[in-house]
Amino acid sequence: MQQKHYVPTFHFDTTKPCYCRSQKAFGECCGSSIEEKQTPKSIKVVHNFLSASECNSFIRFAEKQKREWLTVVDTAKSTSNKRVYKRHASRVTQNVDLGKKRALANDWFKRACSEYLVEISGGLNAQWFEEAQLLRYGPGGKYGIHADSDQFCQQAKQFYRFIDRDFSMLIYLNDDYVGGGLYFKGLNYTYQPKRGDLVIFPSNHVFSHESLPIEQGKKLALVSWGAFPGTARVSQPRSIVPMATNQ
Repeated sequence: MQQKHYVPTFHFDTTKPCYCRSQKAFGECCGSSIEEKQTPKSIKVVHNFLSASECNSFIRFAEKQKREWLTVVDTAKSTSNKRVYKRHASRVTQNVDLGKKRALANDWFKRACSEYLVEISGGLNAQWFEEAQLLRYGPGGKYGIHADSDQFCQQAKQFYRFIDRDFSMLIYLNDDYVGGGLYFKGLNYTYQPKRGDLVIFPSNHVFSHESLPIEQGKKLALVSWGAFPGTARVSQPRSIVPMATNQ
């Protein structure tokens, strides 16, 4: 069995220094609970990354595509020879088949990495990003609280890195729905998606997040994750798109 790669745990103590190294207390900086707070450091929001026409065209295509409910491994029914999957109450969303539009979606994420990632990475460029996925949330749709690269080990009382991800990216294709905010629980921050917006943030547990339930309408969002060169390698994702080596 591979040894777990434990990572330093951030405890969200409002009296301790903020993760962003501002020399302020977390509760007076990125962890502030004031209303109408600014976007916490290391969360990058790019408004109008895609145009309205680009979004609408992609949605028209997506609504004709096959889609499947997200599932998790059913540990009670799975065996060493066969994995059985089931739906889970924390993941009420569907994965849409991108078909011939996958290359276009990947190009959008490649542009996101090239043009905006360095603003939150300290100058680092991506080594790769994962092939785009499209998630569709209908009424009641949600995705429960999670971190994209870290899981918590109850025995060790510590987070560990379970997959090679350093940053997460979302592109929102519409905003004509009620609910569906992107909620960062530990940071007391909710971003309400706008059509065409790109959001980039670190994948670690400091930025654990959830997609809040859709009350009316439907939400479509493209998602991908990526890695920087030189970071810990524990489990490489299956479908990755390499970035140019001369960046």
